[in-house]
Amino acid sequence: MEKGWVRESLSPCAMPFILVNQTLSQLLRYLVGKNLKAWEECLPHAEFSYNRVVNSTTYSSFEVVYDSSPLSPLDLLPLPNTFAMMNRNGLSKANFVKSLNEKVKAQIEKKVEQYA
Repeated sequence: MEKGWVRESLSPCAMPFILVNQTLSQLLRYLVGKNLKAWEECLPHAEFSYNRVVNSTTYSSFEVVYDSSPLSPLDLLPLPNTFAMMNRNGLSKANFVKSLNEKVKAQIEKKVEQYA
């Protein structure tokens, strides 16, 4: 078998996957350091970091797939169903405060007109 045979036999479609694997392996090497048993714990962090970085498409992988780029892994968690947890008394109180604010704003505008 000649030297360089494997590289020449790869199709152009395989090159992006090789670059991803090289980048992730370099990132894991940096994160793991001398503690080689910790690579499984570092893999999710490396994957998140890689997916968040802007690449040659001028977008991150997260932006391409989800149309947003999360700041932390917590941003990926689904939000709870707040409608089911909504307090009806709280909603009526919020509406009362909103109407009170509108009344106060109207009175302030009326006083400003008197002094102007």
